[in-house]
Amino acid sequence: MNLDTCTPGQRQIIATLNKPLMVSAGAGSGKTFTLTQRIAYALSENTPDAQPIQSVSQIMAITFTKKAAAELKSRIKRQLAGMGLVEEALKVDDAWISTIHGMCSRVLREHALELGIDPSFSVISETESKRFYDEAFDAVMQGIQDGSDAALKAFASTLDVHSQGPSSPSIESWVRGITARALALPDGFDAVIVPDVEGDPSALMREMVELGETFVSCIEGLPKQGKTDAKNHEAMLSALEFANSYLLEHGGCTSFDDPSFNAARYAKVFFSFPKTSPKYHVKENDPTFFAEYREAYAHAAGQVEAALSARDIQALVRIARAVDDEYQRLKGAAGIDNVDLLRMTYRALTEHPEITEAYRNQFKIIMIDEFQDTDELQVALVRAIAQPGLSNVCTVGDAQQSIYRFRGADVNVFFGYREALERECPDAQFVSLPDNFRSHADVLSFVDKVFSQPQVFGERFLSLMPKGAVNNHPDPLFDGRPRISMALFDCKAGGPGIAAGRVACAQRIARHFADLRDDAEHPASPSDMVVLLGSMSNVEVYAKALRDEGFECLVAGGSTFSDSMEVQLVASMVRLFSSRTDNEALYAVLTSPLFALGDDALLHLATGTSRQGRRYRRTLAEGYAAWKDEKGLTGLAPEQEDQIDFAHLCLDGAFAAARRSGAAAGVRALLRASGWLIRLEGEDAAGQAIVGNIGKALRMLEDIERLGLGLARTADRFENDLATLKLTPGALSASNSNFVRIMTVHASKGLEFPHVALADLRLLGKAESLIAENIAGKTYVALDSAVLRPVRKTINGLHAFIERPDDAECGIMEASTYQDLMLSLADYVAEQELSEARRLLYVALTRASKSLFIGLAHQGNKDFSYEGKGILDDLHEALQWEGSASAPKQKLDYGGSAPMDFELTVLDAPIEETVEGDVERAPFAIPASPLPPAPYCMPYSPSREEVFSYSALAEVAHGPSEPELVNEPSLFDVDQAFLEENATVLGTAFHRLAQRAINQFDGAGLKCPPDSAVAAQARMQGLTPSQETRLRAALERWFASDVAGALVANGTPQAEVPFMVCLGAAGNPVYLEGEIDAVSFAEDGSAYLVDYKTGGSAEESAAHVFGKHLLQAQCYALALIAKGAPKVTATFVRVEQGSVADPQQPQTVEYSFTGQDRELLEQVVLSAYAQSVSA
Repeated sequence: MNLDTCTPGQRQIIATLNKPLMVSAGAGSGKTFTLTQRIAYALSENTPDAQPIQSVSQIMAITFTKKAAAELKSRIKRQLAGMGLVEEALKVDDAWISTIHGMCSRVLREHALELGIDPSFSVISETESKRFYDEAFDAVMQGIQDGSDAALKAFASTLDVHSQGPSSPSIESWVRGITARALALPDGFDAVIVPDVEGDPSALMREMVELGETFVSCIEGLPKQGKTDAKNHEAMLSALEFANSYLLEHGGCTSFDDPSFNAARYAKVFFSFPKTSPKYHVKENDPTFFAEYREAYAHAAGQVEAALSARDIQALVRIARAVDDEYQRLKGAAGIDNVDLLRMTYRALTEHPEITEAYRNQFKIIMIDEFQDTDELQVALVRAIAQPGLSNVCTVGDAQQSIYRFRGADVNVFFGYREALERECPDAQFVSLPDNFRSHADVLSFVDKVFSQPQVFGERFLSLMPKGAVNNHPDPLFDGRPRISMALFDCKAGGPGIAAGRVACAQRIARHFADLRDDAEHPASPSDMVVLLGSMSNVEVYAKALRDEGFECLVAGGSTFSDSMEVQLVASMVRLFSSRTDNEALYAVLTSPLFALGDDALLHLATGTSRQGRRYRRTLAEGYAAWKDEKGLTGLAPEQEDQIDFAHLCLDGAFAAARRSGAAAGVRALLRASGWLIRLEGEDAAGQAIVGNIGKALRMLEDIERLGLGLARTADRFENDLATLKLTPGALSASNSNFVRIMTVHASKGLEFPHVALADLRLLGKAESLIAENIAGKTYVALDSAVLRPVRKTINGLHAFIERPDDAECGIMEASTYQDLMLSLADYVAEQELSEARRLLYVALTRASKSLFIGLAHQGNKDFSYEGKGILDDLHEALQWEGSASAPKQKLDYGGSAPMDFELTVLDAPIEETVEGDVERAPFAIPASPLPPAPYCMPYSPSREEVFSYSALAEVAHGPSEPELVNEPSLFDVDQAFLEENATVLGTAFHRLAQRAINQFDGAGLKCPPDSAVAAQARMQGLTPSQETRLRAALERWFASDVAGALVANGTPQAEVPFMVCLGAAGNPVYLEGEIDAVSFAEDGSAYLVDYKTGGSAEESAAHVFGKHLLQAQCYALALIAKGAPKVTATFVRVEQGSVADPQQPQTVEYSFTGQDRELLEQVVLSAYAQSVSA
């Protein structure tokens, strides 16, 4: 076999068949070609010094995806056939070339009888797995609620059972997280490190009392006291009073595990001690005690945090084990999921040595592709069947392209395997494939400049050599035009916010592509251009910018398939086929582009006429069914009647096709009869995208129909699959399409494009409330205990006074206490998340063959410092641009053929907009404390501008849920004034007293107004004695609440904060106005808002309360984010309802939003406004 065309590295890989081989294959290095040649070489006669291989059945190749396995098989067949090995080529389809799950499935089926399983087992779908798991989880939680286990009951009472949002922690999300990590290890839950609950809470409190008393003495002994001294003195006296009171009542409690221990109250008291600033009394002549106090407080606080977290982890692991046991029981032995495939195969290989030996003898070559994305269990499987010393194993991967950490992949397994080979196998071969056949040298020089830095990839960096054809010929398009460009949008506090920066970034990318497209002599084709995004959250911003520049664009990657209009329409069709009375499905079909029925036609269908001539409401399905009898008597225009007739004709045919041949046939019949597909064929990229998604949805539907479930269950399964599976958009052949693609970086892996623009990249990793990490065969866990969340800011501040090891992983392995382990684990995760963000940037950059444009918008600071900004800091360290508003355009050297273009745009002032007639609008503003004397709500002209508040939206959003007869009063209507007290005056009294407390805030905590003020407010509002009693109870509960403490801890509180924010298009603006009961701002601008609620019912479920206040939270969050708040925490406090966990605390519901949610929030609010206008 002639290997002359191969590089030296490729030849070494192909010819090394009898030694452990680990290949680092750089991006675009031709690894699939190399693997194909290696298999062909092994089957040829020229294989000296290696075991003879007679057949492809002696070769195992593991790929990351089924698509990669199919491609590898196809190439091997062509290669073998070309070499005359036709018989071997015919065997390739049955060869052991598959994903790891495919390999495991084959092992289990071949040895099913020996293992005691059904040979015809089926691998259940993700949807079925989720259904079983949800059922198992609910059963376990119900058992906890009905049982007598005090520890589990206490844990379950502190946290939401189910997540209330994507960033909301819950027992369910924590159980899933720890289970996924544990089951990725050979030992499963037995590998989880469950910490002991250590420490004496009373002893720690006494320690703090002693420290506090010394603190007070030191302050009183100072020769001169400043304002800070007085503030800390007062705070310490207050904390000592709380602590001594606590010890008098609970001083006998010596264990955090004591059933009588009240963790929430303890934490509130313990962390009331002031932590003081790190700069407080640190001068040379200052007493050293204050520094000693901070360190001692931090150490004691760490013990409390560790004990409470360990207590929660013990409960969490018990619940997770119970849920997994119940899940296995529910799905039964025949129901095997993907995790079971790996774990059952591992048990089979470890418990049945004869099976292992048979495979060890069979496979002369084992190859694992994309090895950087594996986990420890998969490595253990390969080791089990490998020959001694791993002499027949070849792993191929690129640690620089490991970007699936969020799916459980662990790049440290790659590095750990390499270290093990170096230790255990002296003859192991380590080969790199640095030759890149994709990218221009300038692209690779830029990659080198960034990633060779010591703090980025450092010594492990594999530098790529430009060997592609793109380097062989000059490209006139880049005569005088740099191949590398970057635009940075620095969004300062007080400016228009990160959302405006993102819009500006999108517009700059669109102009860059337009410049390439509009080159007079050598224009670039839009089909050669791609926008790669870190996520699809803001995809429409980039699509709009491209369309505004005259581009057609296609969203080609990201998990957007299920949410698309056309896929949801297919789901509605299937639901309608299963039930003609499904009003939501019928409405979706009739108003869709299939028929586009207007309001008048829909109103007629939804309104009936009685024999007495009275109008009444009816369901849409009832009106649709009665249409043929009412036609001609409707008063509708002829064209409207024709529309309904046409819909009837098309749907009748579709119903018949669905009954006869299944739901997919019905959908196809409806699409054809309505003419929508024909209309889409004449449209641009958007039309092609819709057709591609419809095609993919139909293939999914057909796969489900093969299960023989019937129409109703098929509809349920289809909707469940859409909700569960994260699917990329469908695609049509686009070889002649002239549009720009938009996709995620993850979706682009393995692809290449001539011109690449990057945006919306993750600068850092995101902090999680649960940490579960697999390190050296063990699962280490830490969590943010729910009872500590109100004091989390204080705890995080104290962490700064604890010395931590430089190497976080060593700190974990060598930790002597769980307190030390928690801190090192948090540092370790931060390092891993940053490394993942760096690898994501690397993958994005190496997709480009000709040119790169990097667009970044970030929340800047006043001194243009990028420290702590993750990959932005990396880029700045590499390129060293000048951070200054006076240097908007710069030329930067990166080692390429010409300097790169760099643009710095500073957004530090609100965007000024004008309406018709050049009338200026003042920007929306949140006042700083103290409040300005003049109002800052802008005047408006009602004839030209629409202003609305949340209250107006709420009248529609929370209107009557049951249909009512028109003009038909209920027989049970009564004057509610005789049955209820007026709740409005009570709420007004409470709000005014709460506002008074905030206005009088002196920095030492919110104080309940005196009795005289409460009595005066009660008289002013005309409260009844019972209402006044309720008012006093509500005030007591509020001012003693954790939420009141959190409001103050976040920053100086402000009361009744008004706002007005502009929404909608510039030519037709609308304004959202309102007042926020209370809000405080942290140093980074993050907002913590509180809204008080009087009244309410104890019977309302948590889910009901969450939904009840969601729209209001969204309105307020939108207002604050529009001002520039990077994060908003909204807490609604039902001051008259006690918490289930602690009746002394009010019932609360919390929502979290970030600046990235702004566009979505605006869509939600505008949608609600549109409904209110049309209602």
